[in-house]
Amino acid sequence: MNSVKIEKGAILTLRRIIYLHGKMNELLKEDDKGPSWDGDILIYSSEDLQVENIIYKVPTQVKGKNNENLLNRSRITYPVAYKNLRNYFNDGGVCYFVIVISDDGEKANIFYNALTPIKLQSLLKGTEKKKPDQTKSIPLNRLKNNNKDELFTILLQFGHDSKEQGAKELVRKSISLKDMKKIDSIRATAFTSVGASIIQEVAKGEACLFGHLKEADIWVPFDYDTQMQMEFVAWMKWNEPFKIDEKIYYDNFEIRKSDDETFLIKLSENLIINTGKSEFNFEALTDLDQVIKDIQFLEAFPYGKAFYVGKHKLCEYKYTHLNDHFLQKLNLFKQLQLAIIKFDLKLNKKFEDFADDDWKAVDDILNIYQGKIEPKENNAWHMWWWQGKVVPFFLAVDPNGELYIENGVCFKHLKISVGSEEERYIVPAFIMFKRDIWEKLYDVDEKILLEELDKGEFNKATEGNFTQLFIEILSAYDILKNEKYYNVAKSISDRLMEVDPNADYLRINKLQLKKRKRNLTENELQELENIEINTDDIKVICAVNILLENKRKAKKKLEEMSDGDREMFMTYPIYNLL
Repeated sequence: MNSVKIEKGAILTLRRIIYLHGKMNELLKEDDKGPSWDGDILIYSSEDLQVENIIYKVPTQVKGKNNENLLNRSRITYPVAYKNLRNYFNDGGVCYFVIVISDDGEKANIFYNALTPIKLQSLLKGTEKKKPDQTKSIPLNRLKNNNKDELFTILLQFGHDSKEQGAKELVRKSISLKDMKKIDSIRATAFTSVGASIIQEVAKGEACLFGHLKEADIWVPFDYDTQMQMEFVAWMKWNEPFKIDEKIYYDNFEIRKSDDETFLIKLSENLIINTGKSEFNFEALTDLDQVIKDIQFLEAFPYGKAFYVGKHKLCEYKYTHLNDHFLQKLNLFKQLQLAIIKFDLKLNKKFEDFADDDWKAVDDILNIYQGKIEPKENNAWHMWWWQGKVVPFFLAVDPNGELYIENGVCFKHLKISVGSEEERYIVPAFIMFKRDIWEKLYDVDEKILLEELDKGEFNKATEGNFTQLFIEILSAYDILKNEKYYNVAKSISDRLMEVDPNADYLRINKLQLKKRKRNLTENELQELENIEINTDDIKVICAVNILLENKRKAKKKLEEMSDGDREMFMTYPIYNLL
């Protein structure tokens, strides 16, 4: 059979299959001499084949081959020039067809490879020095029985994956084994034919696997070779309580059969049970709360007799001894939880993401909790660092030699007081924090800060202490724009105004808080002008003119101050508004 007939027969065979399907149409050319492509196959969402219902336009290359020996094979290879493969990659992929035709032209079978950008990247890997006309043999699978629905599914999958894989730059960032720690979730979309599963399509590389890069917050395709090296298994989710004897430990779980026909039960990301061997695989991967939940199950495990799903017994199991080393490991996490609770902390990170510095921080907080860090004198501060933030701990030894350890934000046993020897007044522990601590302070619930503030005694004797706290925390707010700091500063201002409502600097503090959120009203501007008229304090006059937005006069008053006063004024948060 001559080459013209072969190519024409190939196009006609493919056209007929497309013609028979209600949601496909084609723009294929016979005897096409153009570079790399023979046209497009159109995929529609509706059988009306309206333009607005086109889902994908699939670039297509069709080749014919007359070879009786290949006709009934399940898989063949075909040489494709590197220049064409590079064109396909740059253009976003191609669906490549080779139609094998019998000698008499009566029989024809379709072989295909949906060459998405990820597949083409794999084919072209390490071929930079190959000449354009050199060829690469690509594998093609036979379309079973030339099935039109199977072809539609293949093209639908190609259209979806090619679009999701996007631009070449995204494909070049594809995920390899070394990148696995960078992703926090995996997804795949598979358009399967009858009898096939999503896992089968992903395992064959016919459906692309995507990973979510948590730092960049983007979905990136897996490198094709990496995906083909991976093993995929299906877990069935069971939305019923999982129990040891009569006690519920999990509201749901996942289950699958293992190779030896026993069941594997995944209770969490950390814990998998092999029922046949009464064994478990435990590895701390999630956050601390889930790990503790799993530990409670593991500690009950040796004392139970059977697993139940809802009201039904799943299986009985034998006593399993937890070795001392494993119990020590579990105890470490339990101690960590107690430390977190005692000191009102949060570990906002999964254990699978822990670096060496994170584990060092865990050791440090355990040493603090267990009293292994003692002050050199009667009291001292110890800074605990977590994720670039700090928790100040206050360590104190009483006259009886007992060690007290307090989270510097909220003392539970000790109290801080100010005043004279004759009369002392309670203030919050964090009144000692300077702005550099507030700027680096680990996340604290606003409710805790306000509750501690409410325990403080506001009066003439403590007015200066609370004013300094106002200055430090508002200065930190100006840097971080942390709203809880603003709210604490406002609460301090409101309480101080109750103590001394006529004090100029307290009125200025009240108004500078408002200035940070809105323009001042006419009455508020008038209040500032009255303050200026009735004072000769140069710092007050300077502050008033900053709020009045009279920058020229404010700067002039700043220059008139003594060096010491000027240096101090420039540390005040109101200077940030100048």
